Amino acid sequence: MARQSAKKRPANTIVRGNGNVFADLNLPDAEVRQTKLWLVCALNTVIDAQRLTQDEAAKRLGLNQPKTSALRNYKLERFSVERLMMLRNALDRDIEIVILTRAEQGKAAAAAESDEMRRELARRIEGIAAAQRGKEAGGAQ
Repeated sequence: MARQSAKKRPANTIVRGNGNVFADLNLPDAEVRQTKLWLVCALNTVIDAQRLTQDEAAKRLGLNQPKTSALRNYKLERFSVERLMMLRNALDRDIEIVILTRAEQGKAAAAAESDEMRRELARRIEGIAAAQRGKEAGGAQ
C-alpha cells in the first residue's frame, strides 16, 4: 500500500506509521536518529533504575553535567551512535548487535510481538487468579 502525501490527505486522516517516526516525517538520517533514540532511552532507563543524579551519572559516564543533561533531555545532535553505545557499556550494560535479512527481521518482529502478547495474557491471567484467591480467602473468613 503506497503512502499518500500529506497534501492529498484530509486533515483528520490517521495514517499508521512504519515504526520509525523520523522516517514518517521524512527527516534525514532517520535510521540513525531512531537508533540514537533507542540507545538514549535505554541509558535513561538505567540511570532512572539506579536512581543516579545527573552529577552521579556524569561521573559514571565520563561526561560533564551539561552533556549528561543533554542525554537526559534527548538532545542527541552531538552524540554518535558509537559514543552512545560506549556510554551504555559505562553503565555495565552490554549491547548485542544482530544482523538479519528483511525476511528474518519480519519473523523476529512477529515473534517478539507474539511473546509480548503471551506475557500480557499471562499477567492478566495471574491478575484474575489473584483476584479469585482474594475472593476465596475473604469468603472463607
